[in-house]
Amino acid sequence: MTFGCDMQKNQCEKFFFGIPLISKSASKDWERIQYLFENTLRSILAQTDPNFKVLVAGHEMPEVVEMQDPRVEFLACDSPPPKTSQEMMADKGSKAFAIARRLKEAGGGYLMYVDADDLVSNRIVDWVHSNPSHGYLADKGYCLDIESGKAYTVEDLVGKPFHQICGTCSIIYFDEVDLPDGPSPEESSPCYFMQFGGHTTLEKVSSRAGRPLIALPFVASVYVLNHGLNYSEGALLGLPRHPLRIATKLLARWQSQILRKKLASIASEFSVPARYMQK
Repeated sequence: MTFGCDMQKNQCEKFFFGIPLISKSASKDWERIQYLFENTLRSILAQTDPNFKVLVAGHEMPEVVEMQDPRVEFLACDSPPPKTSQEMMADKGSKAFAIARRLKEAGGGYLMYVDADDLVSNRIVDWVHSNPSHGYLADKGYCLDIESGKAYTVEDLVGKPFHQICGTCSIIYFDEVDLPDGPSPEESSPCYFMQFGGHTTLEKVSSRAGRPLIALPFVASVYVLNHGLNYSEGALLGLPRHPLRIATKLLARWQSQILRKKLASIASEFSVPARYMQK
């Protein structure tokens, strides 16, 4: 596919991972949050192509060694820490906005948002640099239940594409003019970035804008579950009460389960900690 946007080679090579991080005061277990984030960051920094940056937006600087990597930049947020679940979702959105503003200052580039508890493939940056486009969307992905040490294919488990379930699912090219020009959404002019309303809208919005996202030809993300600190896993793993539905759901889990040998084979690519699989 020919990339339809006019841009210089050095623009095409700009790649950013963006991580909105929950505040310490809003978390149930800050030490646990930092541990999960450390594993996420470690998987990002393991990219085979080292030409990228990581933008972490948060209230407090996480105390993890990987934050000292020169490719990692911390964006300090001074808004009041959230107290309710609704405020927490708004807080995550404002941090994603801050990342987009920093990307604009850098002149644009590819942006992949990563949830602070997920893991990513080490070949993402290399693939995108070798295959420039408007961006990519993940139809397929894994989920790893760290309570049981078992992994599943998300699309088989729930019957939906990965990008409808997990936010660590897209890589989108944003030129400088595509990004917000104000300090807040309310004070920004309309732009491509502002058209998106969350990861479930990615496919529709990009197609409507004439910039359709291509399905990634490989699994790029692992959705990490059952650490007790993530909001959407209950909807994904919760079993319906009707006995027949329960049986059907359990069968789907069994069919979508990744064999232990397969899980071990992808551990290196996704920097899966041994502790996640020791159940």
